[in-house]
Amino acid sequence: MPLRDDDGTHWLSGQELHRLLTGGWNVSGPPAPRVVIAPSPATPAVAVGEGDPLWAEEFREAYGAAGGGAALGVPDGPVTTAGPGVMQQLSGGTRGPAAIFAVPDSEPVILAGDAWRFFLKQSRDASPADYPALVGLPVADETSSGRRIIRLSSGGWGHGELIQDRPDDTWRWRPVPAVDSTPALQADRWSQIGQPGTEPDLVIRVDAFLPWKGASGWRVQRRGRLQAALPGAALSQSMMALARSRGIASAQPDWEILSERDGGRQSERTAQYRCVLPADDGSPAVTAEVRLVLPNGYQYQSASPGGEPHIRPRPAEDQEQAAGLRRPAHRSFIAALGRVLRTALSP
Repeated sequence: MPLRDDDGTHWLSGQELHRLLTGGWNVSGPPAPRVVIAPSPATPAVAVGEGDPLWAEEFREAYGAAGGGAALGVPDGPVTTAGPGVMQQLSGGTRGPAAIFAVPDSEPVILAGDAWRFFLKQSRDASPADYPALVGLPVADETSSGRRIIRLSSGGWGHGELIQDRPDDTWRWRPVPAVDSTPALQADRWSQIGQPGTEPDLVIRVDAFLPWKGASGWRVQRRGRLQAALPGAALSQSMMALARSRGIASAQPDWEILSERDGGRQSERTAQYRCVLPADDGSPAVTAEVRLVLPNGYQYQSASPGGEPHIRPRPAEDQEQAAGLRRPAHRSFIAALGRVLRTALSP
């Protein structure tokens, strides 16, 4: 390092240079560090009910009644469409993460904590708009004698309920049976009604659709197990009662696997069985078929068991009709119809 000294130049040695730098550091101290903090953009606040003015006031009322921000936190975003209704997710407070739901003709319902987490488990891997696709949207939240029931509707599984038997118990989902006269899928996939002259006078067909998560991977592998269970089923007992009421003393119904040749449907997703109780003349008096169709995950989403009793009139009723009497044979079967339907629809 050169140092000007009048008309000459003096070069500092390494030792002198070291003393110079050390002295200057001790006098002035090390350079002060500079810290630069970049301001983060402010997150816009979203109000409860924001995004749907039709529900905003009711959302705010339900939110306040449930404990407000301390219990439920603040909205994660605006109100969004969810199936036939709307929902708004909340960050969660003392009651845990939560969401507000609303469906037309129902008051808003709030799911929080374990109830909300259980609801999400039924919609795994779904986007928020698809949460109610299967299990449905909550439309009522009721507690009686410590048992809490959250009623659901508008889902692919039909009407259902989230049930907690006692506080702190685990939640479970239960379907709510509903009866309608809508023709069932594959309604024609039954065997023929009967040969000429043996057609039944009354046919009762009942199909049930049971939402069953994971059933699309099932296959029919042991047809003999279902066949062995059918003689002890309630349908078999109803058949015997019908036969006895018609004066037919018959042994235990004998169920057989209905082959494709005889009109049955047998595949990896279907199984079909038939049982015949003969009259005294050997003609079929009471016939029943049972069918099981497993879901394929696309067209058929539910396991579908079905039953179909066929009832022939008594010989005395045939004679009355041949003589021109107007009493229809069906009238004597009204009580039988009630018994069969109660059996088929009992939980």
